[in-house]
Amino acid sequence: RVCDPVFLKKNLDLLEMSTLKDLCRRLRLVDIEGVGSDSDDDAQIRSLLTSVLLHHHTYAPTGSSILASLPLYPDESLLWNPHLVPPGHVGRHSTSVLALPKLNVSFLTHADYLLRSFKLLRLESAYGIRSDLVDVVKRMRPSMKRSYDDAGYGGDAALSV
Repeated sequence: RVCDPVFLKKNLDLLEMSTLKDLCRRLRLVDIEGVGSDSDDDAQIRSLLTSVLLHHHTYAPTGSSILASLPLYPDESLLWNPHLVPPGHVGRHSTSVLALPKLNVSFLTHADYLLRSFKLLRLESAYGIRSDLVDVVKRMRPSMKRSYDDAGYGGDAALSV
């Protein structure tokens, strides 16, 4: 429970500033010598010391908690992000290479393998959904009418919306 960030932040906020500085000094997380002069803002120093303590004393999120927080189907932020899903057509004979994040491990555990496969499946499905959407919008041939609020569709995929 001590490694829970909400619990730890709540209890660190109860400490006095001198106790918080002393705790950081004893744990050798920050150099307190230059911190705390009269010109410095106590709220900023407290925020810095609290964030340093939280960073060093909370657990990193597990793979299962990361996986549980991801949506099963891709959302708009993933569909239209050009850094995650490449724009345009990437076929077999394309010269561009899709980069995958490095793992920096010599072997994969089952959990690492499943997490990586899930992320790749999400990216692949996002690419497929986005390419289908782009194809349908092109076939719909959208056009603006006289007013800006009215749009017309002249293509053969008008019922795709």
